[in-house]
Amino acid sequence: MKDGSLKERLIVLGELSYEEYYGGINRNTLEKKQEIIFFENYIKSKEKRISYFMKKYFGFN
Repeated sequence: MKDGSLKERLIVLGELSYEEYYGGINRNTLEKKQEIIFFENYIKSKEKRISYFMKKYFGFN
């Protein structure tokens, strides 16, 4: 990824998900939700909205 801040946010989301899944630690769920919302908005801004929703809800490529 070229954007450094985007990379850092992805690392945070990965660590939170890893802790939750493998460690059974369920903390800062608000932080995780905020990161997921950020990535959804980022993806929406990079591709057409119709294409985004088709991929998200129907699995179309």
